[in-house]
Amino acid sequence: MQRLANWVWWGSVWLLGIGSQVTSVWGHQAPHLAVSVTAQAPATSAKPGSGAGISGQGKMRFKVLYSSERLPEEARKVLVSAHGGFAVDHRPGREETYFALPGAGILQISGDMKQIRLLETAGSMKNVNLHNTTIWYGEDG
Repeated sequence: MQRLANWVWWGSVWLLGIGSQVTSVWGHQAPHLAVSVTAQAPATSAKPGSGAGISGQGKMRFKVLYSSERLPEEARKVLVSAHGGFAVDHRPGREETYFALPGAGILQISGDMKQIRLLETAGSMKNVNLHNTTIWYGEDG
């Protein structure tokens, strides 16, 4: 009986010790948290030929075609809250790209990437952080 009591005692101490080491980890910063996190890539020397309109590092370098000035004003105001992904409508003749910005709503980029428009978005969706974008197709396509 004493052995069982010791086992329970030391097991409890161990669990409390482990439990005290657990910290909360969030996958995303909630808007109400007063935390500011800035991600910054390590500084590297620029490759010859890099300059305006080139972004990224190493093998992940690309040419910037358009920047935020092409976004509707309402979207530019909340661009810092951008989060999630894009969905492309691959139906023939479409090729529009969709994404969402919390505080602005759902945006549509034309297939030729020359126009960006803010779609009418219900308030219940407009002011939340949509983690990704998906297109649901109805029976009529």
